[in-house]
Amino acid sequence: MRLALAAAVFAALTVANTGPSGYPLYGPDNIAVDRSGNLFVTDHAGANKLRLLKLAPDGKIAAEWHIFAPDGPQSSGPEDVTLDAAGFIYVTDRGARDVVKLSPTGDVVARFGEFHDLGHIVLDSHGDMLVCEGAANRITRLSPDGRVLDRRQRTKGGGLDQSYLPESVAIDRRDNLYVLDFGNRRVLKIAPSGKTLGAFPLPAREPAGLALDARENMYVPDQATHLIFVLAPDGTTLRSIEYDGSTELFRNGPGGVAIDTGGNLYAPDGAAIVKLTLTGKLLARFE
Repeated sequence: MRLALAAAVFAALTVANTGPSGYPLYGPDNIAVDRSGNLFVTDHAGANKLRLLKLAPDGKIAAEWHIFAPDGPQSSGPEDVTLDAAGFIYVTDRGARDVVKLSPTGDVVARFGEFHDLGHIVLDSHGDMLVCEGAANRITRLSPDGRVLDRRQRTKGGGLDQSYLPESVAIDRRDNLYVLDFGNRRVLKIAPSGKTLGAFPLPAREPAGLALDARENMYVPDQATHLIFVLAPDGTTLRSIEYDGSTELFRNGPGGVAIDTGGNLYAPDGAAIVKLTLTGKLLARFE
């Protein structure tokens, strides 16, 4: 799929020298899906290809925003993305070390905070933002207007109430927080009170994301083995997703994971996005 978009559409929002418009993708990193099945994708490669994409359910580019300034290191630029019930978009910007809030049409509404080693973001039922700060070993909670409500700092280690490089987050209907504890290769389940409810070891060698399905099964992509592990709510490994019949699903990823309300799974794979059923049947590949 090679679709070009007129540069004039985004002229008012474009930061210079942040990459060309349209396909091919640069390097899709993380994905959020709205209720209509549109995908919002952080897409970056190096320090000079940085953008946020909106893809229609069929993979066509519906919009793109070049609002992230190059800042030298390859880790700069958009990292993770999530959406609220009203369709506002929240992006963690590693280069600027803040959270960018955009309107449903892509206008920048606000920028929140100043973070250390900014990672993934999730919203709870109150609209509060929970943001991973990996090297700082903490999860920071912000109110909908960007005020810091608390910083859940943990000591470095592998104990039940410790962590080491929290990277990704997901949340269930009771606002229990699931944290990909990258350095310990496990998922922590944490109650709204901050109490650790469980610590689930992962078979993954290089876990790269975390998502929950409607049954609160956990999906964890592993970049080292090119598959997605599926864990039950009690942490038992149920299966792995790697092949659709004899077809290998992932060539360079998966580098993240997202699940829509219809039970479809999306995972970045190099310069492509793979769409699957929750059992691993290949539905589409956008590239």
